[in-house]
Amino acid sequence: MSIETRQSLGRIFCSFDGSLDVCFYCGKEVEGDGPFVFWMGQVELVLHPACADDMAAHLMLDTARLRLGDRP
Repeated sequence: MSIETRQSLGRIFCSFDGSLDVCFYCGKEVEGDGPFVFWMGQVELVLHPACADDMAAHLMLDTARLRLGDRP
């Protein structure tokens, strides 16, 4: 994960065309130049900073529950 703007992504990825316009978490448009959170793995994700914070909190809660023995 990294904190980026459209301009900084353009410098990193010559082929970046600005097509990552929708937040992975909330589905709303990521407007302007940023900043936003960019995650590159098997897929590339962009998130509003607040959405990245919410998603991280949910991931930490889920892993804590698993450690305590919760199962689906």
